[in-house]
Parts: sequence; structure tokens; C-alpha cells
Amino acid sequence: MSELDIVTRGLTKVFGHFTAVDNLNLEVEAGELFGLLGPNGAGKTTTVRMLCTLIEPTRGQAKVAGYDVATEPAKVRRNIGVVSDGVLLYKDLTVEENLRLLAKLYGLPKVKAEDRIRELFELFKFNDKATRQVKGLS
Repeated sequence: MSELDIVTRGLTKVFGHFTAVDNLNLEVEAGELFGLLGPNGAGKTTTVRMLCTLIEPTRGQAKVAGYDVATEPAKVRRNIGVVSDGVLLYKDLTVEENLRLLAKLYGLPKVKAEDRIRELFELFKFNDKATRQVKGLS
């Protein structure tokens, strides 16, 4: 049997009373081309977000490149690359929250990230926009 790059067992994500992903069992071998297909609301994006460590599963387990997404998220992130089909900004988050998220995804230590964010706000004279939601900017 080939090495498995992605493994999920009982992977589930619940938002309030809505179950977005329900008990997903999946195995993707190293080098295998794999896609998630389904109608809107089927849980494709939620599954990818869990596998990329952007959101935590409600229950179940997922491993990517041999690392557990819940207990070893930094190791998962160091071993993957993800290209979104949209802009990499979350419109409901503030500018500062978006920058913190990106810093975390890139594995930047928290103190270094905070220093860099402050530096960028100063450089671009953006301090007054730090706490504004992205959707309110043009």
C-alpha cells in the first residue's frame, strides 16, 4: 500500500445546529490527484478549511502529511500549499485580524507578527483602519 498523505476518520464539523461535514472518512495517497465535488453546501470548503487548519473539527481526526490537524497545525501548514479561488481576505474580519491570521498561517511567531503588523500600519499610514472590517474598505 502507498503512503497516505491525507487521512480522515469520522471528521465532523458542526456550526450551531447545522452539520456541515458529517463523519467523513477519506484516504488520499501520496501523488494521487483528488478533488472534492458536490453541490453548494455539501461541505467541500469546510473540509478543506479543516484540513488546512483554518478551522478545528468538532470531532473526528484528520492527518495531513502524517501530522494531526488538531494537535500539530504548524507542522501541517509547513507541508501544504493552498490556493483559494477568491481573495485571501475575510471580509467579516478586521484588517488587523486578517493580518494576524496570515501571519499564523505562515508560522510567524506571535510577538514577531505583532511587531510586523504595527510596522506595516505605520509604514502605510493605516493605523486608523486597523480595527475596521475589510468589507468596509475600498
